[in-house]
Amino acid sequence: MKQISTMLFFLLLCFFSTSAQGIPTKSKKKSLYFYEKFNLKQTVSEIAEYAIVESAIVGYGGRKSEQYQRFIKLKINASNSELVLLTKHYSAVVKAYAFWALTDRDFTTWQIIQDHKNDKQTFKYESGCIVENMSIDIFFMRLTFLSYNILDTNIL
Repeated sequence: MKQISTMLFFLLLCFFSTSAQGIPTKSKKKSLYFYEKFNLKQTVSEIAEYAIVESAIVGYGGRKSEQYQRFIKLKINASNSELVLLTKHYSAVVKAYAFWALTDRDFTTWQIIQDHKNDKQTFKYESGCIVENMSIDIFFMRLTFLSYNILDTNIL
């Protein structure tokens, strides 16, 4: 009996010591963007300067998008209230990414859609090897429909 309790003690000790030493977990991987000091103004400026909304993978070769990485940094670090304010930014690209981040968070965006229902400011949107010009109002509606699974992506 003493051997079993000793063996159990060492197994538990080994288990807790390895997990405490930082075996990567999903939450730690997700928080990689927190290790850098986040500067909202700089990130927004970089997004606006690049001036294209890109998905994670772009181009015929399927390269990883640096612009999308900036978007992920914005989405993880900016608060909902900051993102709502950014939907009123002068740059259509910043507006688009701010709205995208809010829909990914399941934030109620109906008022923002109402505010931008006639917003015809355009930007270039790139996803994979497809590049198209898109207006804010259409982009907001597309993201909303897709997040609620209202329409098939082929229809949009």
